[in-house]
Amino acid sequence: LEQLDRLAGAPGSASTAQAVQEDFWKKMRVSLYREMKDAPGPQQAREIFEQTLALLDSDAARLRFAVEMLERAALHDPAEIVQIIFDHLPPGQLARDDRLCWDALLLGLQRGQAQFATELIREMEPAMFSRQDNEGYTLLMHALECDQTEAARLLVDSMSAQQLSLQETNGNTALAGALIKAQS
Repeated sequence: LEQLDRLAGAPGSASTAQAVQEDFWKKMRVSLYREMKDAPGPQQAREIFEQTLALLDSDAARLRFAVEMLERAALHDPAEIVQIIFDHLPPGQLARDDRLCWDALLLGLQRGQAQFATELIREMEPAMFSRQDNEGYTLLMHALECDQTEAARLLVDSMSAQQLSLQETNGNTALAGALIKAQS
C-alpha cells in the first residue's frame, strides 16, 4: 500500500494506483468478512476485525473501512458481525463525515441499533436533518419506517419546522408517514 501511495503521487500514474488501491480494499473487505463469518466464535471474529483495523494508518481510514464493512455485513444479516462493527463506530467521529454518518445512521436504524442511532443523532450537525435520499426520505422518515421511536422523537425535537415539512418524492411528509403507520 505504501508503494501504491508513492505511485499515486507520481505523474501520469495516479489513476492506475487509485484503481489498484480500490481493488485491494474491495478484496480486503470481502476476505475479512469471510474470515469473521468463518471464525469459531464471536470473540475470534472480534479479534480478527480489531487486528485488521489496527493495520490502517489513521482514524479516518479505520472509520471508513468499518462503515464499508458494516454495509457489507448488513446485506448478509449475520447479527454477531454487525454488532462487532457497530461496537467499533464512535458516533462523535462519525458525525464529522456527512456521507459516513448518513450511511451508518441508516444502517443503525434498519438494524435496530437504537442506542447507537440516538448517540449519533445527538452528535450530528442540524444541517444533516435536511438531507434526503434518492426517494426524498429524510432521516426522520427512515426512523419512522424502521419503527425507531426513540430516534424519531429525538429527530423531531432537533429539527426545524422547515426540516419537518420536507416531502419525499410522492409528496408525503414525515407526519404523513407516521399517520400511515399509526405511530404516535
